[in-house]
Amino acid sequence: MRLVQLAIAILSVAGCATTSSNAWARFSDGSLNEWLGDEAVPGLTETFSQFPRFKGEVIHIAVLDGEQVAGDPNGLSTATRDAVHSALLQVPGLNIVRVDGPENCMNAARGGYYLAIDATGSGSRSATVTLRIFDIVERQWVSGFGYEWRGDLTGAQREALRRSVIADSTRGLRVSPFSADQSDLLAARLAADLACKLRLAGNDELVVQPVKSRSAALIAGNLARTHEIPVSADGVLLLDTRIHKVNERLYQVWAILTPVRGTPETASIASSYYATRPLLKSDTAKVVTRIPAVAATETMREPDLVAGLTIVGPADQHDCETPDTWRREPVSLGDRPVVSDDDCFGLAFQRHPQAQIYVVNHQVDSGLVRLYPSRCEQGVPVDRFPAGANALGWDARSGTETFYVLAARGQRVVSRLDRLMAQLPDACESQDKDRLPAKDWLNDIDAAVRGSGDDVAWQAVRVYHQPASDTRRLGDNTGAAR
Repeated sequence: MRLVQLAIAILSVAGCATTSSNAWARFSDGSLNEWLGDEAVPGLTETFSQFPRFKGEVIHIAVLDGEQVAGDPNGLSTATRDAVHSALLQVPGLNIVRVDGPENCMNAARGGYYLAIDATGSGSRSATVTLRIFDIVERQWVSGFGYEWRGDLTGAQREALRRSVIADSTRGLRVSPFSADQSDLLAARLAADLACKLRLAGNDELVVQPVKSRSAALIAGNLARTHEIPVSADGVLLLDTRIHKVNERLYQVWAILTPVRGTPETASIASSYYATRPLLKSDTAKVVTRIPAVAATETMREPDLVAGLTIVGPADQHDCETPDTWRREPVSLGDRPVVSDDDCFGLAFQRHPQAQIYVVNHQVDSGLVRLYPSRCEQGVPVDRFPAGANALGWDARSGTETFYVLAARGQRVVSRLDRLMAQLPDACESQDKDRLPAKDWLNDIDAAVRGSGDDVAWQAVRVYHQPASDTRRLGDNTGAAR
């Protein structure tokens, strides 16, 4: 494999360059091209070819926004993605897939790994490019296999960094809403998403009954004709639409399947996409000004067991010693929070009112502790953690720690989780002896909740504890790769 050909794709970031062998010269210049060809791609080739963890797994190469595929990544990120994809395709035995845009129910990756590409500007001429691996099943980043480059960009690369790239698959998302003349495409997309969710739930044989409106009839027609979902005037799932007005130029259109009264053990299903006009407006329904999930009507989707997990902190870090003050108006610390000496933070999330909540901390040194429920917490509310006199703070050991919030309902799955949680020490207990191997315990959790369906859900966030010495190096960008 001629890895040096990789330079061509990045040098001409528009994505249409030729691969003429006399279009470049090889010399050590510390550039992004050289780093990709000489370090990153050979290292990834070895990783995916030789490590048992990745044997036979599908590697999805994508630009991520948090833990989701980005809808409008910058051009340098997509050019790097395409170049790495082209190079790894030449490696025998690898199962490589390029992901061009956000995924939905129909094309979502349900296993394997993301090779996440991210290019971020750092000054007028420089950038940081990172390549990391994300486990799609475990929903966590894989440590020990990341690559990072920092340095100066060429003129073409700087231009690409400033440009957003919106893929065709983003149609209907907020970054690329359906236009006023695309109501048929919107109805088809909503129907496809509903049909996919019905099949995943094993309910694709249930009969759908549209309400008496043109919008519901249009979606139902797509369900029957394209996806072979049974539709009649006497069904067990009622199909309706709702419109949420975001602003004068943006609307969120919902299609909602709700069990008819008396239908046991059937959950509601909802799908939504954005449009520049109130497309598919019901004949009788008014445009609503609230999100359907909180509109509190019978046709609205049941709230998730746990959702919206994020890291929050005080606007002024001097408030760390009085967390009750800053928790009244917490500030989001972003998707990839970094904390330093004297910083503090907390977790915020929404939960189902009938869900039992558990909070587990996978610490910097790989130890596991139980934060909630815990004998050493004082009145911790289960939608915002921590409470009482202390907040979560900087760890002098430095590195990345993960917080898991699990939610469960139903006696069987709650009893299983209670037993497993009891194996973990409380955060205030001594952890110097008889520590459980994190991998074994996480595997036990996975086995305990397997097959529980909608009765269990979890989310995770990561926090990087920055060494004190790193603060001085943040502004030092010499162009060296590491």
